[in-house]
Formats: sequence, structure tokens, C-alpha cells
Amino acid sequence: MRIRTALSVALLAALTACDKAPPSEAGNVLASAPVATNELMAGNVAAPAEADGKSAEAALALTRDYYALIEAKRFPEAALLVRNGDARKLADKFGKYRALRVSAGPAGKMEGAAGSIYITVPATIEATNADGTATTIEEIVTLRRVNDVPGSTEAQRRWHIEGVDAAAVNHRRP
Repeated sequence: MRIRTALSVALLAALTACDKAPPSEAGNVLASAPVATNELMAGNVAAPAEADGKSAEAALALTRDYYALIEAKRFPEAALLVRNGDARKLADKFGKYRALRVSAGPAGKMEGAAGSIYITVPATIEATNADGTATTIEEIVTLRRVNDVPGSTEAQRRWHIEGVDAAAVNHRRP
């Protein structure tokens, strides 16, 4: 009986650890409200306004927050917003540019699949290299949230960035 109790406690502890929100969602306004890059860099981030966390606007806000972090070259924090995010890959991809300016949106149509809702958001990154070369990078951000089903956690019912895929890269001289 002791072994069964110990195994039950260990299993419960493991499941509880899996349900914890990533650091980006635990009291961080970046996961719930859009933030302008200059406000983010200056640390002048106000408390987020109440928003419908299920809406396309909430998914778009998370996408914009992700790119605000990239513009600010805060790659470790940006990586936390992406499932299997890798700060080193973000730094390798965007760290070489002298300046970045990102526009994201509009959000696509929400689609359901297997108890989840998915939405895509296009993003365009205008990057300036040290030599003045201009590059436009187009990406598609896929976001996911679990439907309000019994047993789902609050963290699962928030939008998460599932992945970011390259759509196009165009180089041009000034």
C-alpha cells in the first residue's frame, strides 16, 4: 500500500509540474496584452487591460508581444513564448541585424481540431543589416489553445505559439 501511495504522489507531482504555465505566462504581461516595443525596452509596461483570452485579438496580441521581444533582441524571453522555442536560433536568425521592425496581422480564421483551436497570424519583419542591406522576412505564426473541456487547465486554455514558419525572404540594397 505504501508503494502505491508513493507512486500516486509521484505521479500527481509530475502531472502538476507539467500543467504549470511557462514563466512567460506566470504573471508576465507579455502573454496577455500587446506591448509597444519602446515601452517594452524602457520597462514602462502597464497592467494589461481585461481581454477575451479566447479571441483572435488575444492571439494577435501574443504574436505582437513575441515580435516586440525579437525587435528588442530579448531572444530568451521570446523563445519562452514558443513551444520548443530556441533562443539561440532566434539570436542566430535576428541578432545579426542592426534594426528590426515587425508588423503582424491580421489574424486568420480560427479553426478547430481534436479539442483545440488553431489560428495563424502573418508577420513581416523589415530588417536592416550592418552594411545597409535591407531584408524582408515573412513568417506565419501558428497559435493554439485548448477548448474549454473538462480537465483542461487554465494554462492550456490560453493561446500559445505552436510554431513559426518562414514564408519568404527578400534581400534588397538601399
